[in-house]
Amino acid sequence: MAPALVAQAQFPAPHGKVEIFDAGQTSGRRVMHAMTTNGCIETDAGTWTATVLQIQSVGAKAPLGRKAAAEASKPDGLMYIKEKTWLRRIADGRIVVSGDISNSADGTVDVWDGEEVVMHVQEEDGTPSIVPYLCGDFELVIQRTTKCFTPEHLNMAVIRGELGAIEAMQAAEEKATRKEEWSAPLQAPSFAAAQTRTAVHAGVICDATEMNPIVGRRFHKVGADYDICEAAFAKLSLEEKVLFERIDTPGATPVKMVHHQKFTCDATNWPIIGPRYHKVGHDYDLCEAAFEQRSPEEQQLFEKILQA
Repeated sequence: MAPALVAQAQFPAPHGKVEIFDAGQTSGRRVMHAMTTNGCIETDAGTWTATVLQIQSVGAKAPLGRKAAAEASKPDGLMYIKEKTWLRRIADGRIVVSGDISNSADGTVDVWDGEEVVMHVQEEDGTPSIVPYLCGDFELVIQRTTKCFTPEHLNMAVIRGELGAIEAMQAAEEKATRKEEWSAPLQAPSFAAAQTRTAVHAGVICDATEMNPIVGRRFHKVGADYDICEAAFAKLSLEEKVLFERIDTPGATPVKMVHHQKFTCDATNWPIIGPRYHKVGHDYDLCEAAFEQRSPEEQQLFEKILQA
């Protein structure tokens, strides 16, 4: 069964729009460990059940993504930059599940760049799933911790047991650590968005990733027996993208991925490929990713242009 779109969150730029999918449930055995004179003994403690949530960003990535931007602005003496994603209950601030970001080779800069994050929300026996209550009750949180090395002379002072060294080290640790947080309440996805993101193109396999069948938007190369999923399309060059048409749901009218060469998106400064959204009466144009991040009231001010 294809994951179902159950919620979305709208962060301010550069984070953008995030979607959350319910990918079903998984389960396993709980095991307790106890040390005895005969060694470690394992005891069966029943089973656990968890709802699998997939979190991913929507739309094209900026030319300079979040991770690249963090790399470019690293402070001197950096130890690490690490991010977590949380689901937090708005009423009491309780964190129900978290996910660590780990996308660097050396563990120095682990910053979420829009790739899929999987969270497992464990549920006690007899407890209903939180999925029906996500929208309105929970918020998605991105927390970043930036930590730098403390001065070496303070480390040595602590080792030598000098008077006041521990207090000085604690103050230096606090100064060397910075925390940032971005949060957005979870909202119910629009019916059209849910249809598009979970559309199953039965019998069509992605020729790049072998996704079988293609779920979500399907991109067909005009005049060729070649179809790819949205993730594969995002990796193509501009010259390659214009050779495709997009099919949002099975049977939908294809949308040609034309390049509007005389325009760039006024929100992202990206090239506009596919539909162009023009604000009526203004010299203002948006790409589809930027348009989808506007409120329904704002979207009413635009006209959709398919031809370059």
